[in-house]
Amino acid sequence: MIDIGQNYAMIRSTINQHARNVGRNPDQIALIAVTKTVGLPEIVQAIECGLTNFGESRVKDALIKQDQLKIKQATPVNWHYIGHLQTNKVKNVIGRFSFIHSVDSVRCARAIQTEAQKSGCRQKILLEVNISAEQAKYGFKPDDLENGLEDILGLTALEICGLMTMAPFTEDMGLVRSCFKGLKELQSSLQAIYGPDLNLEHLSMGMTHDYGIAVEEGATMVRIGTALFHQT
Repeated sequence: MIDIGQNYAMIRSTINQHARNVGRNPDQIALIAVTKTVGLPEIVQAIECGLTNFGESRVKDALIKQDQLKIKQATPVNWHYIGHLQTNKVKNVIGRFSFIHSVDSVRCARAIQTEAQKSGCRQKILLEVNISAEQAKYGFKPDDLENGLEDILGLTALEICGLMTMAPFTEDMGLVRSCFKGLKELQSSLQAIYGPDLNLEHLSMGMTHDYGIAVEEGATMVRIGTALFHQT
């Protein structure tokens, strides 16, 4: 039987150690439990272990789990949408997720703006950046993001809260580190350009195989599924 509580404690300990290695406060790093491969019982168990942030990448599955959880569990949690978001699914996401991590184009941002205005809410978003330049991945190219920001900053129903990326799935940890370092450098560069008009507080980066490196390079949110919900 999988012990989610034990896995959670191990992951949190690893986050704490890597944060202290570089002089960071571990309390500033949120663990987002990725639940796309698990069911309601595991989510409830995770909540009982103290987890409050959950990530989903499929809209239909996420909404079913959210509705089931409302019936079964009264403890409030924060939902994060972390998968590619098709514009025709945006209306189903607004108001159901605290953060959308995967805003990968101006077109996507405009679709969120339209639906958020209809709902009368202000949606927190992260801008997805394809730092590794992999063709199979979504996201802004780093050199294009500044131009995209000019358009997105004018969308008043959006609150830009940071950047997100995925490192290559590789055993080359040097390459992984350079990817995370690149996102941190981009964050610093954009923050210097826009000053108080932009608050890129969060860096969402790092998964089961590389979250320790992500923490060392500045992650404020790590997205972990396998290490939490499967036998370790």
